[in-house]
Amino acid sequence: MNSRVAIAGMGLVTALGAGVEANWSAVRSGRCGLTPLEGFSSTRYLADVAGRVPEDVVSSAAGELRSSEKSRALALAAAAAREALAGLPRETARDAILVLSTTKGDIASLETAVIDGDADTARRALPWQLARALAAELGLGESVAVSNACASGLVAVWHAARLLHGGRFRAAVVVGVDIVSHFVLAGFSSLAALSKGPCRPYDAARDGLSLGEGAGALVLVRPDSGAPARAWVTGLGVTNDANHITEPLRSGRGLIAAVKAPLE
Repeated sequence: MNSRVAIAGMGLVTALGAGVEANWSAVRSGRCGLTPLEGFSSTRYLADVAGRVPEDVVSSAAGELRSSEKSRALALAAAAAREALAGLPRETARDAILVLSTTKGDIASLETAVIDGDADTARRALPWQLARALAAELGLGESVAVSNACASGLVAVWHAARLLHGGRFRAAVVVGVDIVSHFVLAGFSSLAALSKGPCRPYDAARDGLSLGEGAGALVLVRPDSGAPARAWVTGLGVTNDANHITEPLRSGRGLIAAVKAPLE
């Protein structure tokens, strides 16, 4: 697919703080966002740390929401999206579609709703409902949710590029969001995938990964949109092994095809 599109805006909220510049400064200074788990019984899980967005950042983001729905996932996603949209020409922003990327959606609200037997809240926590709520918050008319496990973010960029090349939209706001929850901690613990302390991915004695939460956003525009380009997406590739719920095809055929497509 000829997927060349421009990146016209970026937004970010992570355990290191709110904003692209704040995060870049924290990374350059070597600051770690992994902290001891609070509000979770660490004895139930393999890990004692996670990358949780500071509560003051979450509260500030929630305070900006116009909706009465103040979920953590919606607040973080909206904050990242607003930063990405800042400075974009108004006429371009009006003709945009939201592409929400998430692995589990508003899973924390879903957990609470299931425990309380609240079916309405449970339905609102699903990925497509979160996408619709975020689109309303941002004043965007249309939205779509992409949920493809760990590949969700890249698949969302690929899908947004396809929509732009279809000619119907001038811009696409791609927002990725996931939060730390009991469900995710239990799932990765059951896979024995978590490091007991902060992860060390490049260490010979590495022993697993660390979970984190946050939201990132990109505004993609067609080359002829007139919006200034901060970077370009020049190639994308998506495949599906259809092999196993957690294991890639041993031959690597799907992975190889996914890498070849953008290089071509």
